[in-house]
Amino acid sequence: MTVEIVVQDHLTRDQALRAAATRLNDAFFDVCALAFASIEAGDHERFGFADPVEYLVDRLGVKYRTIRKWLAIFGAWRRLPEHEQPEARQILASLGTHKASVLAPVIGRNGWDWRSLAAEAPE
Repeated sequence: MTVEIVVQDHLTRDQALRAAATRLNDAFFDVCALAFASIEAGDHERFGFADPVEYLVDRLGVKYRTIRKWLAIFGAWRRLPEHEQPEARQILASLGTHKASVLAPVIGRNGWDWRSLAAEAPE
């Protein structure tokens, strides 16, 4: 399926580009949820893979380090209380996977204000 996007001016195009990036970053949470479910179910073994990350690299077509980043972000998000997760998902998606993966180790850990750290992340 080909999507044709016709945008006349640079400001509208820039806004559309940023919105598309946010949707893309948000979609990775759905991929991560499926990846975690697959890991917990041991799907990799059913397909002959010794390691779940190797299975995900094969199935998703992304590099090992990318999978590790995604799993770190999603694991950090899952550490948060349920009532904080919707806000965290939005903030982490807006940061992008690189910045969110840098923040992931402190998310949901006592003594760290992840919101303040996320707010300080450079644009």
